[in-house]
Amino acid sequence: AEELIKICKANNVKLSVISQHRFDSAVQWVKKEIGYGSLGNLLLGNVSIKWNRSKDYYESSEKWRKFNKLSGGGVLILQAIHYIDLLLWIFGEVKSVYGKIETKLHNIEGEDTAVAVIKFKSGAIATLEATTTSIKTLNDRLEIHGTKGSVVLEGTKITNRIKTINLEKNKIKKRLKSYLIFKRGSIKDQIRDFISAISNNKEPFITGEDGKKALDVVLSIYKSSKSNKEINLN
Repeated sequence: AEELIKICKANNVKLSVISQHRFDSAVQWVKKEIGYGSLGNLLLGNVSIKWNRSKDYYESSEKWRKFNKLSGGGVLILQAIHYIDLLLWIFGEVKSVYGKIETKLHNIEGEDTAVAVIKFKSGAIATLEATTTSIKTLNDRLEIHGTKGSVVLEGTKITNRIKTINLEKNKIKKRLKSYLIFKRGSIKDQIRDFISAISNNKEPFITGEDGKKALDVVLSIYKSSKSNKEINLN
């Protein structure tokens, strides 16, 4: 990752990492509301990823998902990393992590179950739980709690929104009108952004540095699980 970033900068080449959930309109709405101060100071986050992945999922595609040398790991790096990126985007820089990974069900080298506590430099904390052992795939869940309000996202929907402050009515209506229908972000959305970055010579919405930050958190959780210690990030 560091080499990619260095080489692309040296050759004036654009670099991005797939993180399509940043393009979810519900996530972007929440990000804007946080910017408006609607939730106050952020205190607590939670990510829940409960997926069902069959034996065929790990046996297909030349079995690359089975082996750490090819996949990099299991549910943390294949699935949860996208939501780790969202936590970083919303809560900011990470101070430390403490995590546990296990392989509960699948015949793979990587983990199929992971939990972690993530502490941010802002003072906020977040919990993460991810698995591919669920009997049925449930909606991904992201919770954000602040001093003035809370938001819960499930899939593409905002299922719960609590505010303790009253904003000017016309501003509320204007914002709600723009975001009544939430759509899931896609890789196509990110490719369009990347093409625009090249055409207009600007940074893509998600940079190589963003990808490395999420990777640093994942690798630190792996290290924490192996050492049974809290790991500080630089």
